[in-house]
Amino acid sequence: MKKITALILITVFIMSFGTFAHAQSGTSNGSGGNTSVEQRVGDVQQKIQAGQDVNSQFGPQVNCIRNNRNEISEMRGEAQEAYQIAVRHINQLRQNQDCLTEQQVEALRLCLQNLQQNRLQISETVGDIQTEGVKLRQARRQQNTQQMQECLENIAAVQQARIKILNDSIDEMNAILEI
Repeated sequence: MKKITALILITVFIMSFGTFAHAQSGTSNGSGGNTSVEQRVGDVQQKIQAGQDVNSQFGPQVNCIRNNRNEISEMRGEAQEAYQIAVRHINQLRQNQDCLTEQQVEALRLCLQNLQQNRLQISETVGDIQTEGVKLRQARRQQNTQQMQECLENIAAVQQARIKILNDSIDEMNAILEI
């Protein structure tokens, strides 16, 4: 019984080396196997270098977009605070309606209309940055630097428009406080 088991194990052992040698000879044609690995390494290094080149080319624009995003975030906080203060001021003015002149009422209406207009303008830009972000990722995958440039410019333009609208809104709310 032991002899049969030993013979089976030896046979399996010998056959496994035969398939291993056969598999190795099929992939290694002299130095062919080494060059394909070297070629792959070279391709990966080229892709890494291309990515670094793109990052250095568009780095300043990306930093500008990040700064704009931070500025918008801060301005939203300022606008929220100014809004709350303006609402309190309007409520105080409502309590003392007898003291309001027609000019003050008209100024309040104008400020509120301008704030509504600003809100509409901001709502029109919702989703624009996300859409451009999707286009930017597609352009990056396709290594289309021209389209990447356009997407970054469009994102920056939307951000600048939002910054202007937020500034206008904060100014309008501060004007309400002066009434």
